[in-house]
Amino acid sequence: TIWQYPQPEGLKKLYIESKIMDLFSLQCELLLRGNSRGKRPPALPAADIERLYAAKAVLEQRLEQPPSLAELSKLCQLNEFKLKKGFRELFNTTVYGFVHECRLTRAKRMIREGGKNISEIAYLLGYSHPQHFQRAFKKQFGITPGSLLK
Repeated sequence: TIWQYPQPEGLKKLYIESKIMDLFSLQCELLLRGNSRGKRPPALPAADIERLYAAKAVLEQRLEQPPSLAELSKLCQLNEFKLKKGFRELFNTTVYGFVHECRLTRAKRMIREGGKNISEIAYLLGYSHPQHFQRAFKKQFGITPGSLLK
């Protein structure tokens, strides 16, 4: 519609500037709306997405002793760069951030189920010291593991 400006010549410049401002505001709106949704759809090939889901499954199975990035990349047949970048893009977290969240979620479930004390749970989930586990748990959930028992 920019080429179809109003007849009076004096309004041509004003009309074009207003159309440019319209386009600019629409572009800004799209950018802001894209950020408020949280994430864009991943621009990854389907094969890479499949391999990333396989990597996620391996991590969930081996939470106590997760593989290194090099091992995981060999297991899922992706190079380390694609693994790290794709994992963040697809799951919105890092590889080890995902392991950390899964460990703590599993720990919370184990504490609620009972049967094991907090130190046993910490060691079972791969923490070297119960204090590290307790600190991470409180940071994640806002309460100590002991207060969850009560």
